[in-house]
Amino acid sequence: MICYILFVLNILVSVTNGATAAYDPTEIFFINCGATYNTVDGGRTWTSEEHKLMASNILNASFSSNVLYKDVVDYQIPYMEARIFQSEFTYSVPLSPGLKFLRLYFYPTRYISGFDAVNSFFSVTVNGFTLLKNFSPDLTIRTSKTGIKSNLKMSDFDSNLAGPNPNPTPKSVTQDIRKGKGKSHVVVITLTVIGLAIGLVTFIVILKLLMRQMKRKKNRKENSVIMFKVLLKQYTYAEVKRITKSFSHIVGKGGFGTVYGGSLSNDRKVAVKVLKDLKGNGEDFINEVASMSQTSHANIVSLLGFCNEGSKRAIIYEFLENGSLDQFISRKKPLTLDVTTLYAIALGIARGLEYLHYGCKTRIVHLDIKPQNILLDGNLCPKVSDFGLAKLCEKRESIMSLIDARGTIGYIAPEVFSRMYGGISHKSDVYSYGMLDLENGQQQTWRLGDEITKEEKEIAKKMVLVSLWCIQPCPTDRPSMNKVVEMIEGSLDDLEVPPKPSMHISTRFIPESSSLTSLSNGEEDGENSNL
Repeated sequence: MICYILFVLNILVSVTNGATAAYDPTEIFFINCGATYNTVDGGRTWTSEEHKLMASNILNASFSSNVLYKDVVDYQIPYMEARIFQSEFTYSVPLSPGLKFLRLYFYPTRYISGFDAVNSFFSVTVNGFTLLKNFSPDLTIRTSKTGIKSNLKMSDFDSNLAGPNPNPTPKSVTQDIRKGKGKSHVVVITLTVIGLAIGLVTFIVILKLLMRQMKRKKNRKENSVIMFKVLLKQYTYAEVKRITKSFSHIVGKGGFGTVYGGSLSNDRKVAVKVLKDLKGNGEDFINEVASMSQTSHANIVSLLGFCNEGSKRAIIYEFLENGSLDQFISRKKPLTLDVTTLYAIALGIARGLEYLHYGCKTRIVHLDIKPQNILLDGNLCPKVSDFGLAKLCEKRESIMSLIDARGTIGYIAPEVFSRMYGGISHKSDVYSYGMLDLENGQQQTWRLGDEITKEEKEIAKKMVLVSLWCIQPCPTDRPSMNKVVEMIEGSLDDLEVPPKPSMHISTRFIPESSSLTSLSNGEEDGENSNL
């Protein structure tokens, strides 16, 4: 069996005092492990370890034996004997204070007994300081890819600690070592860059999450303030289920939710619009509640309460028997509306929009006027509803900032799609109203053979002219809603024929920095004078 035995202890010291009779002060100690007598080789004196001052417990804790060499070595004398230690042992050498150099050599030898070299571990301490801990020469040699023989070369007698190597390391090995070092540097740099990149990405993600959380908290706080200002009854979701009898009766569907029929505790019929799953902070819900809570007009749907319980949100408003105007236009209702009724409906819608633009404390721009959002009560009185897209703005403001186009195709004003027509304002509702009026007039109100009165003809012509004024491409060419009401209530003779709509852009479009002051006092007056 190949064994690794501690065979040389080479100590370089400078001794100035503490010498004994057996040892004179010297610069170098050479201790031959396992030797029973002193030997001289190559000018070196190898001291045996049997002197009581050198190793007092060596003889009792170990035994020495001759060894068989695995390979031929340059220095035979120190490696002729080996010592097998059965327990801890101590070498005692008289030294003076100062810098010391200690060198330990291990060499592979063959030993004929059942000595287990693989499980042999060495621990070396000097005055309480640990130099080696559970060191296995056998495992170290076996796992090393490069030869260790050169590292076991003894020092020369002239104190050269690295004498000529009888087995120099091949150049290829040296190159491999250098390449290995270069690769290790590349690996270290790569891992460092990857770590920094991961850390940076993690930091950005955490920062965005924190900013999003702060924004949500801010939005919740703002919404809470808005809801606090809304002086309406707030219902729980359980109460909403009870009012609608577990959402059993659907009366309509809107862009933001489904409308259910229900009854309050006093048997008053109500309509309950349950909003779809909301994203973000529920801006549409807040807009509708805040907008409708500020209104009180015969042509605006009355809001009776709301539910805001987590993600469950609902709006409770008065129930209107005849549903939406769209059902009459699309002929879902069997009732045919005559010209006088259509005129009354158009005038009621215009008055409702006029109230939103000029009658509220804060101007409300609906931005989604269409037949589906006009409800009719039992007397066919129109009421504007569905304020999900509504925007609140100060009365002095004429231009609003919208990121996305809002409304329904066919009723959206051109400026909502392109700012080349001007800014989005209350004039956008005027355009939608004109489109609704034209669609409302397409209903077959006369049958073949019916007698058409002069009054009916004038009403029909008047409504067409008003609608054409409302759908002018440029906002500045459209009348305001209070002017629309005046035109509808006035005489047909006072109306001028509007210019033919074209893609030509008026030079009088509203700049984004303009204020309602100039629009109301100047441009609107000028427009009104031309009508």
